Order: sequence, then structure tokens, then C-alpha cells
Amino acid sequence: MILENHWLILRPTEEKDLEFVLEAENHQENRPFILPYTRERHRKVITSQEEEHLLIVEKNTGSKLGFIV
Repeated sequence: MILENHWLILRPTEEKDLEFVLEAENHQENRPFILPYTRERHRKVITSQEEEHLLIVEKNTGSKLGFIV
């Protein structure tokens, strides 16, 4: 599943995106709002049939902006 509009793309998170996801989770400004997962937990969600793990990407630049679980 890929969703997009003029500015953003929401696409399934891939293994190669996990470093970004873990850095975003552990960023000082985000810590008060997130219960971090381990790398292994993120991997399980990525491959799950019951859960979604989506990456938020800026359409024009391809910059990773965030993620949704």
C-alpha cells in the first residue's frame, strides 16, 4: 500500500529504513511522546499481517520525515 498527495508519500517501512526509525524514536525531542520498540519488534511489525508500519516521505526530496505504526 502506498498513499500519496502533492507533498507526502506514505509507504511500507522496509528493513533499510530501520536506522532512521530507531534514530527518530530515540531523538531527544521525541522521547517524551514515544514508547520505543527494539529493532526486532519493528522487524516483526514490518512483516506482520495484522499491523502496519509506514514511512512518511517528502515527495519532492525523498527525505524521510517520520513513521506510523
